[in-house]
Amino acid sequence: MREHGGGAAGSGAWGIIGFLVVFLGVSGVFLPWLGEAVAAGEGQGLVIVSDRLEVDDKKHEVLFSGKVRAEEKGLLLTAERMTVHYDSTRSRQGSRNRVQRILAQGGVRFAHGRHRGSGDEALYRMQDGTVELKGIQGMARVERGEDVLEGKRILVYLDAERRVTRVSVLGEEGKRVSARISPDGEVVQGLSGGSATGSPKSRGEGAGE
Repeated sequence: MREHGGGAAGSGAWGIIGFLVVFLGVSGVFLPWLGEAVAAGEGQGLVIVSDRLEVDDKKHEVLFSGKVRAEEKGLLLTAERMTVHYDSTRSRQGSRNRVQRILAQGGVRFAHGRHRGSGDEALYRMQDGTVELKGIQGMARVERGEDVLEGKRILVYLDAERRVTRVSVLGEEGKRVSARISPDGEVVQGLSGGSATGSPKSRGEGAGE
């Protein structure tokens, strides 16, 4: 396990003091950043900012802790801790590490456009394009304008551009889900079955807004 403390990433215009910025690459591919932070420009991939990180090469994990902030194509995820899980493959061109999933824990917040979400944990499956919010102490919650969905588990579906296309709320035994839908929204399934699926629908607005 290797630990890296916060510090400046890059130089000049970046001016990132007291934080560590790691560029995970286009489509979730690691660059050879270990031991040195690399700041990424807009549209270049996933960027994670934190106070500290620990690298476990054997487990293929990177643990970010302390005011963690992850951004990708307008998608924002914040938490106290995030664990990045990646697969490693080797070829003649060298090793290639691809991010599979990110587990966010502690005061999780999710945002994209008009969508806002919160929970105790979130699992971002990058290859599937889904974010699963979980309520452990309380309920997970997703809002879009006046529309509100709550449940123990909420699954947010994203397209290739990381825009929200669908939101599913899943209840557990003895736990009900709830929904408050404005006239501009639509509930695809009722709540009696213990789950609800929200599909953003309003006056000329796209699902990713």
